[in-house]
Amino acid sequence: MTENVNISNTIIADIPIFNSNHGVFDNTSEMVGNNLLNLSKDLSGIQTLNVTQNTLNLCIEDISENSNTNLLDKLRHWVLEYKISHNSCNSLLIIMRSEGLKVPKDVRTLMRTPKTHEICNMTNGTYIHLGFENMLIPVLELYYKNVGISDNNLKIGINIDGLPLVKSSKSQIWPILVSILNFKELRTNVFPIGIFHGYQKPQSVEEFFNPFVSDILKVLKDGLYVGGKLLNVEISNIVCDAPAKSFLLNVKSHNAYFGCTSCVEEGTYLQNRVSFLGTESKLRTDESFRKQFDDDYHKGDSPLLNLPINITEVVCFDYMHNVCLGVTKRLIEFWVRGKKRH
Repeated sequence: MTENVNISNTIIADIPIFNSNHGVFDNTSEMVGNNLLNLSKDLSGIQTLNVTQNTLNLCIEDISENSNTNLLDKLRHWVLEYKISHNSCNSLLIIMRSEGLKVPKDVRTLMRTPKTHEICNMTNGTYIHLGFENMLIPVLELYYKNVGISDNNLKIGINIDGLPLVKSSKSQIWPILVSILNFKELRTNVFPIGIFHGYQKPQSVEEFFNPFVSDILKVLKDGLYVGGKLLNVEISNIVCDAPAKSFLLNVKSHNAYFGCTSCVEEGTYLQNRVSFLGTESKLRTDESFRKQFDDDYHKGDSPLLNLPINITEVVCFDYMHNVCLGVTKRLIEFWVRGKKRH
């Protein structure tokens, strides 16, 4: 403080001051000295001012980081909602970076795609388990902020099917897919939980499906924590086409004499196909399936026996193949073309 006063008085000693009464500059500097003395008192708070400025800069940086985080969240939401391809998103990220925005270079960084996965060798292929929680929780948290589930009960559907990758070889994948049925914002989204790759379908259904069963059992028991709330998970249905359904249930194929998954009716070979003509046969039940009352139907144990579900009700008919591509297609052909000539 004293040092500031001495410096101020020294500086102003020879400063000429204009005197309005005489019209000349006067060397009397008492007025300016007093003003600078008061100013020197105010300068003692410069250290505090610097600290305040540093704090303000940190706040500005935090706001900037939060704004950037909000931008990244919006981009992730946009990619998921409109199913943006990786190439399109990468092109957008390049444009945004050229304008000075702090965004990742690649969509995989934006979407936080894991860099490493554990790939397991199976009897006739390889399998990767992505994980139920890893695939669903990030998406649920993104949507749950705005739209919640009233009863905190998440109903899911499970689908298994095989599909070829290319026409030139038998390379194929068998994904285990999950959809959320009672969350309207995600009703059309499908989440892969596990994927098998090989040149034929998995040889062992237990080897293929057991990782998923272990994962879903934990989720059914503990639930999912989303947005600070616990969501209970319930398996609503398991839908597969006929070959995948018989594979998953580990029973005879749909074209076998005892291949009906609804009743114990024995099929009749008629017009180059197996037909089930009976209408009053005994229906299969969850108990009869678990205890394998029908030896002609079962081939072995199914991994679904470990799940707390009613197997005969939850593993339902495939509407698309049985109705749309089955009965309906045949009726339309009959109406348009008439009866086929043999």
